[in-house]
Amino acid sequence: MIKFTEFISEALTVQQRQKRSLVARRTARIRATKRKLKSRKRKPESELKVKARRAARKKIMQRFTAGGNFSKLPPSAKQQIEKMVDKKQKSLEKIAMRLLPVVRKDEAVRLSKISKKKAAKVGKSSIRISGLDAY
Repeated sequence: MIKFTEFISEALTVQQRQKRSLVARRTARIRATKRKLKSRKRKPESELKVKARRAARKKIMQRFTAGGNFSKLPPSAKQQIEKMVDKKQKSLEKIAMRLLPVVRKDEAVRLSKISKKKAAKVGKSSIRISGLDAY
């Protein structure tokens, strides 16, 4: 099984993209339920670093696509761009380190939103209960 860090740092052929597409479709429901449960917890530092690396990789890809949409490019162009990005590992690491504080801050904001939603749900249920007392 390929680790996630290896998954984001390699250029894919057309056949590999098709195979991953099929696997993703097959495991979609399982991944969705796991994602929902995991979204309520704080991400560990290792996952934040991966997220920063992914953001850095995306930033470098935008340079090569001249700000265009990577997903709308033909497969051959995607493969070419991924190979060019693979050559930029040092700059990718530097950008990822600079983005890490931003990613941490985004994580804190995300968790605060989740806790606010929980507080709002608790508040609504207590309103309903107090409303029942009137009858």
